[in-house]
Amino acid sequence: LNYASILNRDEGSLLEQGAIEGVRKNHHLKRVSRHREPLRSHRPSKAPPPLSPKISHSTSISVPLDPRPFKHKCLFISLISLVILALMTLNLNKTIITTYSTTVATPTDYDTSTTPKMEVKNRPTQIAEVLITNYKISSALINDTTTPQHRALDWIANWDTYNLPPTDGPALIQRYVLAVLYYSTDGAHWKDQKKWLSPVHECEWSDNGGVRKCDRNNEGGFGAVQDLSLWNNLRGTIPTELGLLSELRTLYLSRNELVGTIPTELGKLTRLEYLGLQHNKLTGTVPAFEFANLKRLKSFYMEKNDLTGVVRHVEPLCGLFKEGNLKYLTADCRVLVAWKQPEILCACCTTCHLP
Repeated sequence: LNYASILNRDEGSLLEQGAIEGVRKNHHLKRVSRHREPLRSHRPSKAPPPLSPKISHSTSISVPLDPRPFKHKCLFISLISLVILALMTLNLNKTIITTYSTTVATPTDYDTSTTPKMEVKNRPTQIAEVLITNYKISSALINDTTTPQHRALDWIANWDTYNLPPTDGPALIQRYVLAVLYYSTDGAHWKDQKKWLSPVHECEWSDNGGVRKCDRNNEGGFGAVQDLSLWNNLRGTIPTELGLLSELRTLYLSRNELVGTIPTELGKLTRLEYLGLQHNKLTGTVPAFEFANLKRLKSFYMEKNDLTGVVRHVEPLCGLFKEGNLKYLTADCRVLVAWKQPEILCACCTTCHLP
């Protein structure tokens, strides 16, 4: 036998068989592409070997896309759209609110001929008007930022957390007057002032005496101060506003360092029974005429001051011994030598002291 011819024939058979197998594979791939079935279902569990280089690259294979990445992109785009929509809605609401507020605040949007003009006033202005109009507090003193009257207004309007309404006149004026007293007598340097100007009712301001008695059942029910006693290192002047404490029975300001004159406004305290001003540095004359209406006054002490003047029998102050309840009147009306004139010539004093 010719072995060479046999080998050549076998090789030709093998090549022919390989071509047939390649045609079968291409036909199978075309069927898969036509029905659009995923290749993954026809693949074995192990990865297939790479295509033989002898297979033609002109053969097109259509592989379907995995839908999951596309679904994720859709969700991401939807979330971004929702965020943008929310931001646009928020900006639109702000624009509407701003436009609405501007529209409401514009006075030309309503008929001013039929609608009364209402002026909105702040709390300090409201309180100042009540004090000036109803209680005759000096507007010049209230507007002067250096005065005790202005400082008391600033405190009661802006800092006092007790927060009395401006319409509560009697309670407001009482709290205001006590604040004026604090600032007029250098309250920051009192011996004991930790309760004064605290956010409680004035009846609880009882530092070293302080407000010693109140009438909780008075007309109006605001708790009227009846006893004001301060031996507490007071330095300054006696404020005229004390004359507005109409329910006051006792005023004791002795043994301090008060200067200035005795306010004639104290003559308005028609219910006053005790007035103690001794041991201070008060100057001026004794208000003999201005105290004519103090019919209930029982004791008036004014010695150890620098007061001057004459208190005659015919003057109203001496007349309170007969027409009123006055029993004790003391002053610096005594001298050691006959040739020296006393500081006060008092015709009706019950006790005369050396100056």
